[in-house]
Amino acid sequence: MQLRNQGIAFLPDGGALPAGPYPVYPELDVAQDGAVTGEMHFAGEPKYPRPIPIGKDFHVHIPDPESITGENVIVTVRFVDNSGSVSGYVQGSHAQFHFSTGRSIPSPRLEIGSATEAQAAFFSYSSEDSEFALRLAEKLKAAGASVWMDQLDIEPGMPWDREVERALANCPRMLVILSPTSVNSDNVRDEVSFALNKQKRVIPVLYRDCEIPFRLDRIHYVDFRTDHARGLRNLLRALGVRQEPHSSSSFPSEVLSQTMSNPRYNLDIHALKGGKEPGWVINKFTIIIVVGTCVSAELLDRPVAERLRDRIDDEGGKVGFHRGVVITDAGWYSEESVREKSVIAVGGPVVNRLSDEFFKWAPTSQSGEGTYSMPGPEQPTGFYRRNEKGRPQVALWGEDAFGTREAVEEYIANPTGLAAFLQICWTPSE
Repeated sequence: MQLRNQGIAFLPDGGALPAGPYPVYPELDVAQDGAVTGEMHFAGEPKYPRPIPIGKDFHVHIPDPESITGENVIVTVRFVDNSGSVSGYVQGSHAQFHFSTGRSIPSPRLEIGSATEAQAAFFSYSSEDSEFALRLAEKLKAAGASVWMDQLDIEPGMPWDREVERALANCPRMLVILSPTSVNSDNVRDEVSFALNKQKRVIPVLYRDCEIPFRLDRIHYVDFRTDHARGLRNLLRALGVRQEPHSSSSFPSEVLSQTMSNPRYNLDIHALKGGKEPGWVINKFTIIIVVGTCVSAELLDRPVAERLRDRIDDEGGKVGFHRGVVITDAGWYSEESVREKSVIAVGGPVVNRLSDEFFKWAPTSQSGEGTYSMPGPEQPTGFYRRNEKGRPQVALWGEDAFGTREAVEEYIANPTGLAAFLQICWTPSE
């Protein structure tokens, strides 16, 4: 069997390159007994301009080549030399390589559950923090991080205590969830002590305010207490997961790619049957979300606006008119019936006429209305004012589509943002 396509290498900590995924091009031949010969080339890494031969700095062995299935081959590499092209790694340390084969061939199960032992981070947590730990593990896995958690990675029928001991021994890293219950848990303390004694990398995750144990007090923690999105980004970075620029945890690209123009289509088509006026499906409680008409706004701002609409619909529950409706700026200016509604414009003045109107509007002094800077790496912009009927009008945008996405995410997460907006919109007027 031959491996010739591009792959991804997950390197361990403590070597010449930082831990993390790297493009790698294999030229490998796998014999029937699992022995591997050939070379690998780390693409784009000036430290290793030439291919690295198997057998000099590391060797590869696939236990059962005949059992490999699927589109990706996963092999464990053990470094055998402290010098040469891969200098800096301790003899015997491991790296994990995923290779795309372009055809259906094996992937050896060098696994602990569904996480590979070469780079997995073991989850240590108390049972009372189980829900938070499970959600976090699922988000990390979805983002490409390799973590091991008992709730996700122990297969049915396997002995729980034995699998936990095996994972704890083999995982080179540990994520320990810190809370008032976990710092007093004997199991968590024992797991942390074992990891530190074995010189594994321990990453504290501060979930709730607590007295951090002495042995962890000098280790920098990842803070999830007040800003979950930022904590997740920092933790992914610590785990070596390369994130897309300005990535957003609430609006990941794969979710935005699955947005839906009208999730209430089946209801609306009957409500508007026979050319009835929009008043049959919208009223004063309905939120209008406006995006630009140009191609870039349709492709990039509309998916974000539709996620915002989904959040508004969730908050509205089963109240029929407590919903969001996404339209274009052309629709806003052509349909007089919607212009008196509460509105959120998504996208900047360059691509959205309504945002441009808001941007050019001059507020009266001391009104508290107009544009304002929002928190975030891209320093997005927000806008707020009330229309003649007292209904709120908001605009959210950034310097580019990434910034606009960040603005919407921040507006949803901030208690003074969407939650306050909806309270104004859905509080019955006297």
